[in-house]
Amino acid sequence: MARLLGTLGLDVGHEEMHEHGISSWMFAATTDGVPFSTDGTARAQFDFRHVIHVVRDPLRVISSTVFTELPNRKVFGYMRRFIALGSSGGRIEQACRSYLGWNKLIESQSPDIRVQVEMAPDVLPEFLRKAGVEIVPSAVRELPPTNYNSRPHPSLSGSKIRSAIPQELWEELVEYARMIGYEITAD
Repeated sequence: MARLLGTLGLDVGHEEMHEHGISSWMFAATTDGVPFSTDGTARAQFDFRHVIHVVRDPLRVISSTVFTELPNRKVFGYMRRFIALGSSGGRIEQACRSYLGWNKLIESQSPDIRVQVEMAPDVLPEFLRKAGVEIVPSAVRELPPTNYNSRPHPSLSGSKIRSAIPQELWEELVEYARMIGYEITAD
């Protein structure tokens, strides 16, 4: 997101504060410290004029979480401070709970806009203009890929996820996905 906003002439840092803000999953939680801060900043130090909730395809995020984030105890230790992840269930269940919990934490803060990462290049410029944020047309360059900052990993199907989690969690995941514009099926 920081790279996309950079193409619009804004100086937004990726997980570090810049002149116009920060793009950081860790800033969903209002706290005095974050585990991966490169500049020592934390959400509690700032009052933001605009908050953008970027949502991603649940299947892709859950797959990524299972194979790249769950092995990192520091990530889940941080998340557990703010959302209920439970202590039972396998890796897929934990990934589903983290996806839902973290997104709901962001939603509870009434962001100004929710945007699918795939739609951000089309949606954000208009949102920013309406919000009175100056966009510098000469700064617009080729848009960055939507999978920036991703690591290679296997993909999980809806049926694989469905078979690994309780029915009520599956129903919650399907409903939340639908609410944010994604479709998940167990086929």
